[in-house]
Amino acid sequence: MAGYRNDPEIARYQGWDTPYSTADANAFIDSLFDRHPGEPGCWYQFAVTLAQSGRLIGDCALCPAADGSSLAELGFTFARVFHGSGYAREAVGTILHYARQQLRLRSFLAITDRRNEAARRLLETLEFEESADRDIIPPSGKLREQEVLFVLGKNAGS
Repeated sequence: MAGYRNDPEIARYQGWDTPYSTADANAFIDSLFDRHPGEPGCWYQFAVTLAQSGRLIGDCALCPAADGSSLAELGFTFARVFHGSGYAREAVGTILHYARQQLRLRSFLAITDRRNEAARRLLETLEFEESADRDIIPPSGKLREQEVLFVLGKNAGS
């Protein structure tokens, strides 16, 4: 985790700074132990590993809205060496399926830096649509100027 989060090309599109040390990664992981998927207003991080080796290649995150609605925000980060391999599409699709089937979530938001073409393409592949509505407030807070909001689901943002 520290490896891909310490990559300046990855971090520039995310909410953390580099350097990102092993101690930072361990502290972050420790902070997740008391959390559960679907907990309103709380981010839950899913590790993404290769099936054969168990190697960590990225993570996906889900934050259901604090108001208990069926809306959630989605996030994802993958090691650069695995970009373009289809792993992110598979993992994010799996998280969406799980969130719909097990957590009964119906609408999803995702935020990305407008310069992050790969993330934008991935979201579009998964049928997210770019939204011009900058009044939607995702669970993580207001959008920053350089960010683009994507929505999935009929009632996203309402």
